[in-house]
Amino acid sequence: MKVFLTGATGVAGRATVPALLTAGHDVRAVSRRPEASAVLEAAGAEPVAVDLFDADAVAKAVVGSEAVVHLATNVPEMSKAGRPKGWEQHNRLRVEATANLVAAGTRHRPRHGS
Repeated sequence: MKVFLTGATGVAGRATVPALLTAGHDVRAVSRRPEASAVLEAAGAEPVAVDLFDADAVAKAVVGSEAVVHLATNVPEMSKAGRPKGWEQHNRLRVEATANLVAAGTRHRPRHGS
C-alpha cells in the first residue's frame, strides 16, 4: 500500500516508518528539515516537503496515496506547556492540517485497508 505519513520524524513516526516499510508498504513521509529527510531516505521512505497548512499543496502531495496517516504534533516544551499560547501550533496541526488532509484524502480517494 502507498502510505502518506505526517509526523514521520517525531516520536510516533520514528517507530511507524520502519514498521510500515517492514510490512511492505511504500511510505511517502513529510519532513521539514534536510537532515531528517536524509534519515527517512536512508530508511527507505520517500521524504516529502509540504506545508500542512497549505490545502492545495497537501492535495498535490497525497496524490497517488492509498492511505493517509496523520501523526504530526508540536507538543511544547515543559516551560511553555502551561500557557495556552504554547499549544497554538499543536492545535493548528490537529485542526487545520487535519482538515486539509481529510479534504485531500476525500478528493483523491485513498484506498483503506491492505
